[in-house]
Amino acid sequence: MKRILLAVSLLLGVTMAFASPSQAVVSSTSFHFADPVRIFDSRNPGSQMTSGVATSLSISSVLPVGSRRAIVNTFVGGSSQPTKLFIHPCSQAPNLGERAANYGDAGTQEVNMVPVDLTTPPCMTLIGDGNVIVDVVGYENEVAGLNYVATEPTELVGSFVDGLYRFAPGDLPLVAEAAAAWVTITAPEDQLAAVQLASCDGTGPDAFWPSLTAMAGGYADNLFIVPLAITDEICLQTLAGLPPLEITVWRYGYLAPNVS
Repeated sequence: MKRILLAVSLLLGVTMAFASPSQAVVSSTSFHFADPVRIFDSRNPGSQMTSGVATSLSISSVLPVGSRRAIVNTFVGGSSQPTKLFIHPCSQAPNLGERAANYGDAGTQEVNMVPVDLTTPPCMTLIGDGNVIVDVVGYENEVAGLNYVATEPTELVGSFVDGLYRFAPGDLPLVAEAAAAWVTITAPEDQLAAVQLASCDGTGPDAFWPSLTAMAGGYADNLFIVPLAITDEICLQTLAGLPPLEITVWRYGYLAPNVS
């Protein structure tokens, strides 16, 4: 549990504390959703990445002036070997001993949402090979926006209906604009497993929404931020052709407008 709570704290830049749904957690910055903007795609001509060579990220130009951190979705896929993607200050080499912004094994596709410090120019370095895509989906600054409110961790009860795993986010206040949920999937011994956040109306997932892939016999987990304006449920869709799998979803909090 401590590892999960730390991941929520690092992503959203807040001081963690359990709170009732009517209590807000004081934060030095506020989180804002942004219309997704693709700032890098290694599939484009001239954008291929070389293992071990840093590539600069042009993020500040697509965000409001004064943004302290960007929230980005990173995609790594098409690798022929175990591959890691590190995001780091351009003035420093990546610390290969730290947790990578994203990683993938041969043949997998991984999407992970991570914060990027904008106080110094950011770069990314790929260790391995494959395609890399980076989309800006949010940012933090000192202007009123959304704060993270931690709730008592709650395992959500779900159902599998019409190809979707559906989980009600539980008892959240009307001011909640997004739920923070920790999703874990476990793959069968003989087959990989993959899910992606999807619209509950059956129109399928959006390319910008987070996903998880677990190799055969293994598991994968990550934090999903689910905008409640899209749906009043948390819906996850398996990749085409893959059977239902073992999945658990724990709600750890929500995002709501700042309160003074």
